[in-house]
Amino acid sequence: MEIDISHLENEDCSQFSDSIANSGLQNIGQITWRNACEHAAEKPLCPADKQSELRSWLAEFGAWSREEIAAMPDTETNALLLQFVAQDLQEYLEHEGTDDFERWNENHGGNIYRCDVPGHEDFGKLFFLMSN
Repeated sequence: MEIDISHLENEDCSQFSDSIANSGLQNIGQITWRNACEHAAEKPLCPADKQSELRSWLAEFGAWSREEIAAMPDTETNALLLQFVAQDLQEYLEHEGTDDFERWNENHGGNIYRCDVPGHEDFGKLFFLMSN
């Protein structure tokens, strides 16, 4: 499933996904989780009719059982998705426009891409491809 994430390009995505090493905050996980849940409640990345696809995708990671994922409210599954997107987007934007972008994208990118087809209705928009 492709998700338009263009609206996140000008957000400070570290508010949704960050580390102790980067932020210096011991409770950064709690902070980013709260922020992701609040944002997901207001602007879910995955619509309700696509939740089964999101839940299947999350199950592929093996971090949660299918029962745990099934019990999560849509807001929490969207918050998890937002955290994955935020981390990938931060890295993507850090490398986009640099000399090593193509090499980086081949080795580390892949889930995020920008439509670069001139004249296409989505030209310039950013997308997250939900696949492992």
